[in-house]
Amino acid sequence: MSTVSQVDMQVGEAMRKARLSRGLRQDDLADLLGVDRSTIARYERGTRSINVSTLLQVAQVLQRPATTFLPGSSSDQGIHMVMQTLQRHPELLTRVVDLLQVSLAEEEDLMLAAGLQAPPEIIAEDLQPLTEEALDALWKTMPAGTPLSQIIDEDRMDRA
Repeated sequence: MSTVSQVDMQVGEAMRKARLSRGLRQDDLADLLGVDRSTIARYERGTRSINVSTLLQVAQVLQRPATTFLPGSSSDQGIHMVMQTLQRHPELLTRVVDLLQVSLAEEEDLMLAAGLQAPPEIIAEDLQPLTEEALDALWKTMPAGTPLSQIIDEDRMDRA
């Protein structure tokens, strides 16, 4: 039996959280990926390493950017810091949107290269800069400390 790697554990935990947030059981995810439930369980426990191709499939099925599953790439604390910075310096928002567009375009290219299609809600061309009025409305309606993931999930539900 091999040693459980910290990276595999972090990837597995992120995968578990994303699966649960989509309301899926391990069996459901296994069926969607064409693997056994035990494989999903081992990924989530960190006792089995996941290859890049499978990770991209997981990202597509769970409708999350692949970087969601990478250690240190996304955390509530990091998002909270970004939100605080943007609240103090709203002039940076345009820059952040530009960076997100570049990042999403790169992720879409990676997914296409792997033979996968990016979920429609993360295609970079769909992002539009916020107007001044929309930005003002966003800051006024968003309670302090609201996680960005919650805002994004609510927006997705509104568009559905």
